[in-house]
Amino acid sequence: YKKYWAVYEMVVRNPRDQDVSYQLMGHPPSFKYVVVFPFDVRGQTVTLLRQWQQGLNEWWWLFPTGGFNPKKVSNVHQAAVCELSEEAHLKGGKWTRLIPIDSKGIIECSFSRNRFIPYLVVNPEEDQQPRPLDAEEEDLIQIHTVSLELAKHIQKSGRLVPSSSVCMTLSLASLK
Repeated sequence: YKKYWAVYEMVVRNPRDQDVSYQLMGHPPSFKYVVVFPFDVRGQTVTLLRQWQQGLNEWWWLFPTGGFNPKKVSNVHQAAVCELSEEAHLKGGKWTRLIPIDSKGIIECSFSRNRFIPYLVVNPEEDQQPRPLDAEEEDLIQIHTVSLELAKHIQKSGRLVPSSSVCMTLSLASLK
């Protein structure tokens, strides 16, 4: 099956030197995505998104997030810049990749081929001409600027998507 996700039957050699068959999921073609923590130092505010999560049939909080498709952009940083514009209507700012450049990314979960690259962007500004949302996201993303304290409360409530929670934790550690 392939549309937004693909499911693969893969034989993996485990550490016990056994070949084991697993069904793994992932988002081709690169199996990579980006997560961006937009932070305004001056106002101590964070731009959060509230997005409909189809699998749970619920609204959840997250930061701008999107896949890296090498047919559309040349690198993961460019994917992050595009997602910030598309989903949060922001641009510019000071960018920091939160994991080493030679890292393949942070694992999404054990049965996924996906990895994510977290970014921090400090003091982005409003994008007067944001990139258009993907058709499947129309009316399913709401942009909110919240205090850092409220963002921390949302994280502690368990209503922040896990990759966004990791990105937030790494961003706040980077800002210290």
